[in-house]
Amino acid sequence: MKLFKLSTLGTACRMAWCLPLLALVAPEVQAQQAQAERGPLRITPSVRVSETLTDNVTLASKDARQSDWITTITPSLALTGSTAHSQNSLQVSLNSSLYKDDTSRNTNYLTMQALSKLDAFDRKLFLDLQGSISREVVSAFGPRSADGLTGQANQASVQSFSASPYYRMRFAEGGNAELRYTLTQTHSDAANYQNTNAGTWALNAGDPYLTGRLGWSASASDSTTAYSNRRDVHVRLARLYGLLHLSPELTLRLIGGVEGNNYSTTDLDSRTIYGAGFEWKLSPRTRIDGNWEDRFFGAGYNLNAEHRMSRVVFRSTLSRDVSSSNQNGTAAVTMYDLLMTMFASTITDYTARDAYVRQYMQSRNLTDTVLGTQQVLSNGATLLQRAQVSMAIEGVRNTFAVTASRASRRSVTDQTYSLGTDLSSNTQVDDTTGSAILSHQLTPLTSANVDLTMTRSVSDGSSGQAVSLRTRRVSLGLNTRLTKQTSVSCSVRNNKGSGNSEYSENAVVGSVSVQF
Repeated sequence: MKLFKLSTLGTACRMAWCLPLLALVAPEVQAQQAQAERGPLRITPSVRVSETLTDNVTLASKDARQSDWITTITPSLALTGSTAHSQNSLQVSLNSSLYKDDTSRNTNYLTMQALSKLDAFDRKLFLDLQGSISREVVSAFGPRSADGLTGQANQASVQSFSASPYYRMRFAEGGNAELRYTLTQTHSDAANYQNTNAGTWALNAGDPYLTGRLGWSASASDSTTAYSNRRDVHVRLARLYGLLHLSPELTLRLIGGVEGNNYSTTDLDSRTIYGAGFEWKLSPRTRIDGNWEDRFFGAGYNLNAEHRMSRVVFRSTLSRDVSSSNQNGTAAVTMYDLLMTMFASTITDYTARDAYVRQYMQSRNLTDTVLGTQQVLSNGATLLQRAQVSMAIEGVRNTFAVTASRASRRSVTDQTYSLGTDLSSNTQVDDTTGSAILSHQLTPLTSANVDLTMTRSVSDGSSGQAVSLRTRRVSLGLNTRLTKQTSVSCSVRNNKGSGNSEYSENAVVGSVSVQF
């Protein structure tokens, strides 16, 4: 049974985006009150014009490479702000690219990241709205573009919108509960991609300190994902957690529950869940958290560690779980993520910290690069095993970030159900990535950047022959601020792939950015 028609849900999700805008234009009295508490609404329009000269616009092999001159015009709008009843963030850009030698490649596409959290009634009824429009890699074994302008055949637009109303309440002395419904639509223009509508009911409740050292929590969810021309997928999960607080810093968890899904059968297949976990707060800035469970796919686990100081942040993740995301790798960390964590202790308000980090990145010409696992389109559910370590260091004149990761993807459905993705012809795909970014402040107005990214993707050969791809991308850049609102940058890069896709590209990029 389909949740909604694609057109109906698409209209509903897009109409929902009127709500954060309405929240932002709240009455003047409320805005003045919020300004004293959190800060004013910040609207920052800007435009960027860049010129790219590349010797391999299609990222083709040596005999088929073609050069081109690309002009890109990118008007953008950044919006951040809070009122007494909302927190809002919006980053939207329109990218228009004009190709000198082959105008058939001219493109216009939108990129967006939006988040709105609304307190609809008396700090009990809330509404979360999220949306993103991005361009993602279609296949891990195709050419990897350095900027979205080259190798367009292996890129696709992905749109994801969600609306999530929820109700919170308290009970007894320390108990709390939350009932949430999340409606999500994901759409892509990639060939054979299955557009999805997903609806999820979730209930979370608990009293972590019921008797001082003992506590409990429980969670239950019921999810239905409707594909554009495939059968619906149903997933049900219920867990009960027993909590033992050995100390204020260390908590142990005992886990039991049931789950059911129809990933591999038309009927719901039910299994039991059991496991254990812990949370260890070694200090206010150091935390380790982990769970291990016996699941329908075998052992499932999630171990996270984080350590932050005033100028250093370290994060690591080790996990094995089913991912129903249409973009494998979406849990990958970005430069923005690391800086947001680094400044969490000095700028506690999320909206103010978001504005500061984006200004910081712009002043040092740091792009919101995905560090580690790169997003790759995926249809249906996959068993994702991932290990990742990330670190960022901020100095007086230097900013350095490094990430290493390894991810293994395996479909939990039959291969025909993963039509159009790498897992439709392979049982397992392994991705290894390493990346490093260094920004050096030459003067108060000028910075230099070095960016190195290396990847390796390997299939298990279940399609008859193992497929692999190695890529290496290195770029050097210089950025300087001419005025408070205007900056210019210039960079050179080399992008190389070997294996399933043999290509090499060299490019020179110059750009001018103006804020209004």
